[in-house]
Amino acid sequence: ISFITNLVVIHKTVKLDLKDLFKKVFKFVYPLILMILVLNVIKYIIPFNINNKFDSILIICIYAFIGASIYLGLTLYNGTFKEIFGNRFLKKIKK
Repeated sequence: ISFITNLVVIHKTVKLDLKDLFKKVFKFVYPLILMILVLNVIKYIIPFNINNKFDSILIICIYAFIGASIYLGLTLYNGTFKEIFGNRFLKKIKK
């Protein structure tokens, strides 16, 4: 409730465009939600109940790679990455 109250006060004092704000927040949040959903599905395919430390580290690395790939891919696809870092950074990565 305080979040909504703060948004209303900011909108009244600064004339912040809330539609634009919610669009940007959605661009950040939906890759995160999809990443969490996919990782929860993968949790059933690759269980995490391993007693060996090396196997645990290997599973964590696999989960991290999959999660990072999903989030990075979706942020590149929807243009959020470009909005944050700009074209120059993307050109450096592609080289």
